[in-house]
Amino acid sequence: MRKANPRFHANSVRPGFVDWTSHDAIIPYFSPRPMMKQTAIAVLGPIFRAALPGRCSPTQPLGKFLAEMAMGKWEDKLAEPGFEKLGEFCIVGNAAFRRLSGLDT
Repeated sequence: MRKANPRFHANSVRPGFVDWTSHDAIIPYFSPRPMMKQTAIAVLGPIFRAALPGRCSPTQPLGKFLAEMAMGKWEDKLAEPGFEKLGEFCIVGNAAFRRLSGLDT
């Protein structure tokens, strides 16, 4: 596909626990959920956020980061730690996303 359209660049972002709880604008889109899933998230979400905050990916910074990736803002950072390259395909790990979006300083 890339040979046919050299301007096409694909990337993959691997966020951690996607946390929408502080993003009021999208909360209505998560309801209704199956009861089992809703209970699991209600119980495990706070534990996960407290025990492993570096593994969480808040939706507001994640969405901004994904849009910026699509616009090419981070092209010059793709060789830094936290990025994996498979040919020209870039895989962005959760740690790299958090660092670049300012969640981890």
